[in-house]
Amino acid sequence: MTLVDTAVAHRFMPSARLIRFAAVGGTGFVVNTVALAVAVGLVGIHYLPAAVLATVLSTGSNFALTERWVFADRTGNPALRSIWRRFITFLSLSLVALVLRGPLLVLFTEGANLHYLLSNTLSLLALMMFRYRFSGAFIWPEDSP
Repeated sequence: MTLVDTAVAHRFMPSARLIRFAAVGGTGFVVNTVALAVAVGLVGIHYLPAAVLATVLSTGSNFALTERWVFADRTGNPALRSIWRRFITFLSLSLVALVLRGPLLVLFTEGANLHYLLSNTLSLLALMMFRYRFSGAFIWPEDSP
């Protein structure tokens, strides 16, 4: 492997932190999908309000795993050192992302005639990098020297 090949390979390698974030997202995806399927399929709630419920339910486990595994090495900005402030910011991020995901859910489900669970999956994937960048920059920022 040449020096250029090595540089290119490393440039496009996801970081360990991004891989952990995606793994946590995977567990949250399972919680979210099960909650959404139960709310729509068993309880009979329309998929949009059910998505709100599923988001709130999955946010708790996602926060705990992200706090302890993805960004455990970052104590963060002094203004966000409180775990409750980080949680409220994380929950707010989830709800803002849901505001962005809502139109995607409708577009995919109603416009493209996809099943609501597939639409949910696509909308979650669409916002993953945004959530990762925001979390790393504002909820668990790198400590200043």
